Amino acid sequence: MEQHLKINKNFKAIIVCSRIFTITPISILFYQAHGLSFSQIMIMRIATFLSTSLIELPSGYIGDRIGYKKVVQIGLYLTLLSCLGHIFSDSFTSFMIWKIMWGVGLAMLSGADEAWYYASLMSLGRENQYGNNISEAHSMVQFITAFSLIISSALFFLDIRLPFAFNAIFFCVALVATKNLKDNKQLHNIKSVQGKKNNFSLESIYQIINHTNIYFLFADVLFVSTTIFMFETSQPQMTESNIPVSYFGIIYFLFSLITGFGARFYSFIENKYANVLKFDLKYYFFLVVLQALSSLAVCFFSSNSFIILLIFSIQEFIFGYFRVYSNVAINKNVDNAYRATILSVKSLLNSVFKIIIFMILGKIMDRYYLNTTYVVIALVFLIGGILIGFIAKVNAFIFLFSNRSRE
Repeated sequence: MEQHLKINKNFKAIIVCSRIFTITPISILFYQAHGLSFSQIMIMRIATFLSTSLIELPSGYIGDRIGYKKVVQIGLYLTLLSCLGHIFSDSFTSFMIWKIMWGVGLAMLSGADEAWYYASLMSLGRENQYGNNISEAHSMVQFITAFSLIISSALFFLDIRLPFAFNAIFFCVALVATKNLKDNKQLHNIKSVQGKKNNFSLESIYQIINHTNIYFLFADVLFVSTTIFMFETSQPQMTESNIPVSYFGIIYFLFSLITGFGARFYSFIENKYANVLKFDLKYYFFLVVLQALSSLAVCFFSSNSFIILLIFSIQEFIFGYFRVYSNVAINKNVDNAYRATILSVKSLLNSVFKIIIFMILGKIMDRYYLNTTYVVIALVFLIGGILIGFIAKVNAFIFLFSNRSRE
């Protein structure tokens, strides 16, 4: 019991402090204050996602092969250096370098922390607690972030560099927590979900992806990547809706709380209505449609600040629930020997799709601004969701037909 409590304590410290980004409400304003255009900011975003994409799969493989502690620590050191670099930089080129370092750091962190936690629970025979615990951890991230964003916004008005210094403190705390982390080699020798040997091959990864169902993986990528873009554009949208910048702190505070409640809502659903948590494509599609409708609603009520905030709040609640729901489902259906690798595959696909989204929609925003962008986002949600569902149905039919032919 004591070991289980220690694992939970370390995990929550790392997962919370490594995912609190206090620069969120001021990021675009920070770069604009240094004279960068929106196109340049989007280029930096793309560079960040590209660097993340290149490192995602190697970092997952390294985590599965040599241990998660080293990978997590490298990621924290890089994100910490990126924060410090922003404090002392003032040009597009230097910001680009630090953003690329930020992307590499996030890639190292992605999947390694949760893979370690799930493997640790498996070693104790407590993997059934993962869903509730990860829901609690994600909600803690949002609740603590909420209060941090108020402080960060206030610091921004004192000095635009202070939010980066504030964020650096959280990364330092996470680094200290990793000192208590043990890379127990036994975690990598646990019998895999499918009972296969602990060897690595691209064929094995393909089999594991199919086991989790590749259509759900793509649905996750579609949902997360597009919703993140909408969150990034919330700052200019709120400005267009005549919401004062001085209110952004309290608004992001409320957004984070709502996202946290969405994440915590997963536990309620898991305990009360376990059947809803089945890995069923129709639940993914339902959430995708909700996000599409909310995107269209932004176009029709772009001048009404109250409705705009309400729509963003609904999106944040859905996003908080979806992230936990999808992460738990994938973790429970992935072979233990490839957990960090498969999570990295998911993050890699997310990064690639973000590059495409930010590259195309960033140009649309520069030329037509927000309303057209939200229409395109809604179409991406709907068309993407329909295509995934259609392909899944076609493949299911082919699979059924081929089986009957063999009989």
